[in-house]
Amino acid sequence: NAQGRLTNDMEAISLSPNAVTGYVDAMELGDASVTVTGWATDVETARPATTVVALVDGRMAARGRTGVPRPDVAAHFHQAGTTNSGFSLTVPLPVLQGRGLPVVNIFAISESGQVNELGYYPALPLPHH
Repeated sequence: NAQGRLTNDMEAISLSPNAVTGYVDAMELGDASVTVTGWATDVETARPATTVVALVDGRMAARGRTGVPRPDVAAHFHQAGTTNSGFSLTVPLPVLQGRGLPVVNIFAISESGQVNELGYYPALPLPHH
């Protein structure tokens, strides 16, 4: 966990666990990157979170938006507005390699700027070079 704060170099934002929720469903290793997929919703507005970011060892590694259809999430929350809460992020492998086992944190950010860390698998399947 990121010890209660999201850091992007010198910037720090307090986390809001009750405002944004979601989960990383999978991390798939490709030839040059790891693809991170999942979902993230803004609990307060019953809409998708607007931004998803990946930090590797505390530094920004990837940033993307929600928009992938997730009717299962909308059904779970009984909120049609959360249908497009899915995301897919691409993290370049060079960011992950050469550091031992990297610490990877995935965060969702709501339209109002609320931030929370998403639940996910504890380790990435990295190649050993």
